Amino acid sequence: MYTALFLNQKQNKFLQNKTMRSAISLAIDKDRVLQEALQSQGEVIHSPILPGFSGYSDDLQSEFNVKKANKKLNEEFKKVDKKEYRNLRKLSLLEEGGLAGTASTNTLKSFYRESDPAIQEEYTGDEGEYDQAVIIESGSNSTSQRKVTLNLQGSQNSKIVISNDTDFEDNKTRNFKSEIKWTLTPGNGKKWVFVKFQNSQGEQVVYDTIQLQNQFLSEKKYISKEVEPNQARIDKIKQQLDAELDNPQTFFRKDDEDNLVSFEIVTQNSDEYKRVAKLIKNFMAELGIRVDLKFVTPRSLSQRVIKNRTYDSLLYGVVVGGDGDQYPFWHSSQTEPPGLNLSQYENEDVDKLLDRIRTSTSSKKREQIYQKFQQKITEDQPAIFLYRPFYNYAQSKKIKRFDISGIHSPADRFSNITDWYLETKNRWDFSS
Repeated sequence: MYTALFLNQKQNKFLQNKTMRSAISLAIDKDRVLQEALQSQGEVIHSPILPGFSGYSDDLQSEFNVKKANKKLNEEFKKVDKKEYRNLRKLSLLEEGGLAGTASTNTLKSFYRESDPAIQEEYTGDEGEYDQAVIIESGSNSTSQRKVTLNLQGSQNSKIVISNDTDFEDNKTRNFKSEIKWTLTPGNGKKWVFVKFQNSQGEQVVYDTIQLQNQFLSEKKYISKEVEPNQARIDKIKQQLDAELDNPQTFFRKDDEDNLVSFEIVTQNSDEYKRVAKLIKNFMAELGIRVDLKFVTPRSLSQRVIKNRTYDSLLYGVVVGGDGDQYPFWHSSQTEPPGLNLSQYENEDVDKLLDRIRTSTSSKKREQIYQKFQQKITEDQPAIFLYRPFYNYAQSKKIKRFDISGIHSPADRFSNITDWYLETKNRWDFSS
């Protein structure tokens, strides 16, 4: 048996990135994991082939080097501070919660939430973030001017702050209910309007309703998309943001599309795996990666999570049979249940090697193929192999021929029970 962090190749786009997987591996201190999670009652491993199995090699060792890991990530993922993280994360959570309005027609090309902070910075300067950025673009096929009305509705006693490059006075504060009109000329490009709502104390709040009307649509008099207020959900988002930032992590990372780098670890709610998961979360913080933890019952893990492959990464203990067959765990045909390819790993070269192992009758040849397989897995890193726990079993010294070799699961300790015996004194029984 061994424990590994399986990285789902189909669930999380960041874990599909080989540089990311390599950096994750470099940042995990396996010796510390073994010491703190198992009190050193086990041994560190570096591949799915364990000591004592065909093809095992001591030459394949994983490296622990946080500085090197960060250097790798710097080439593809930009560092962001807590302030920028909060802004980007807030936009993401609002969209996930259905608090961002979207509507479109053939004539009015687009009206949608714009989350690009670079665009916000271009039009708002240092005035702070806006809850809503509306983009209205004249259709390329339109032949006449179109008058557009933007209706803004906030809570009573709230104020609306609007910022735009040409059409409106920058940061002009309007009453809680306002109507803005302008004319679009065919092909004149986009109109940008930035909106934020404030309460009577001047504190920023998420908008209640935004409605867009086009007075010259041929089929409909107007179109609109309303976003209903849900203060409880908004408060929950704020609490989530506060919780995510309430830690020593000093920086985060994003990709070229401003997506924040993160992934979730799912594992069973045992003390051992909780300790391991929390350690990995802390290791990833040193790389600027946010890690969310999800603990489930063993039953839920096997019957729901693993069966449906609903995880970014899975911290799990795998039982390898006495023959050390790797086919169920790494062949591409085993990515779906009841297969045990938990990383959803697919590699044609690895498939061919595993097929050859099953058809080879030469133990020497099988060992050579396993070594090639081990090298491929180490290069691709579909999982981070952590440790093999010791199994402590108290046995009386009086029992002879108890064999501890070849124990791969707890039940294997009885594999040679027919050979066990106790030494007794030779004595004739004359009682009868």
